[in-house]
Amino acid sequence: MIFSPKGFPGPGHTGRETLDPQGSLIIRNVTTQDAGSYTVVLETSRGRRSATEQIHVKASSSGVPLMTFPGNSQGIIQSELNYSVILQWVASIDPEPVLRWTLNGSLCGTGKKMIIQRLSLKDLGTYVCLAENSEEVYFSQPVTVMLPRIIHPQLLSTCYVTGSCWAVLRTSGDRDSPGLPSWDSQSSRGQSTNKANVEPTDPVPIKPNPTLSLSGGSAIALIVVTLVVIVSLVVLSVYTLIHDKRSD
Repeated sequence: MIFSPKGFPGPGHTGRETLDPQGSLIIRNVTTQDAGSYTVVLETSRGRRSATEQIHVKASSSGVPLMTFPGNSQGIIQSELNYSVILQWVASIDPEPVLRWTLNGSLCGTGKKMIIQRLSLKDLGTYVCLAENSEEVYFSQPVTVMLPRIIHPQLLSTCYVTGSCWAVLRTSGDRDSPGLPSWDSQSSRGQSTNKANVEPTDPVPIKPNPTLSLSGGSAIALIVVTLVVIVSLVVLSVYTLIHDKRSD
């Protein structure tokens, strides 16, 4: 049941179904899973009437959507390393097809699900599921798995401390590791055409403030002058006290 007689969602409601004011059923983002028989029941004072309609959904041979976890945005999944990623073929095709998965064009699995238990760097890339039966070959819309496009501040500080590093930032156009930000030293064994060589900055000496920089004779002269001023103040204070007492 998708909707109850009172219009409340039932067990078959997926969140994509709505009822318009006339009672028509509207299904958004139709998939092959929506194919089947739909029955509407109308109960009035005159009795109960029903009607059944059959809906056929044909999978397109040019890009069948995949169900993914976590969800994808415009065919891109962003996930941290060591997290699970699941890709699933959900289209129903007759005759039953043989399903194969490819990663960057290379075979990487079979079956309805591609399950990555702990995401690693070698798992990053573009996945496509091929479905082949005796009549036709279907393929899914490509789904790209990549790391979040965030450079951790600790990596930046490490680069500054070491003074020289290679910055490797692959965009989504890189077939091997789309959108992968990674850092390595200049002795890195990896090769990439998108490397930015960060040259070390020559140290710049801090110039001392000339008004505060004292050494040798200047320091001695300043000490002598200070002592003379202190002594003069003491003598002046004593003289003032003696003069005030005599005046009394």
